[in-house]
Amino acid sequence: MQSIIDDLGRFRVPHTLRRDWSVGDAIGATLDEKIGILSLELANEEATHTYSLGVIDSYWRLSLPLTLRKTMNWGTGDTIFINKTSDTVAFTVIKKYREECTICKSSDLAIIMNGRGFCRSCSISIAKATG
Repeated sequence: MQSIIDDLGRFRVPHTLRRDWSVGDAIGATLDEKIGILSLELANEEATHTYSLGVIDSYWRLSLPLTLRKTMNWGTGDTIFINKTSDTVAFTVIKKYREECTICKSSDLAIIMNGRGFCRSCSISIAKATG
């Protein structure tokens, strides 16, 4: 599932999560800066969250606080990949595709991994090098 950060720092909640959340629900977030993953869950009085994302608006959007976006260098147009894991939702933001291989700058991408694109040739070279 993916969404794109808009110019106000908002992203749309994917349809698959709308079964668990509702418009008006307060959402809290905990950040793991080392691996760049933000875990989201319904906010409650007992939970301790690094950030409050506010409430889901009528268009099913949540806002990423400016401090969070600056900390993680996330910006307008960046794509968010959202993965649901058990009771919580974890998502990671991957920078907007540059449509070029990270290594050779070819525009023929075969895979995107951890926010970096790789062409077929470089992917094969990496696979051979790592055994």
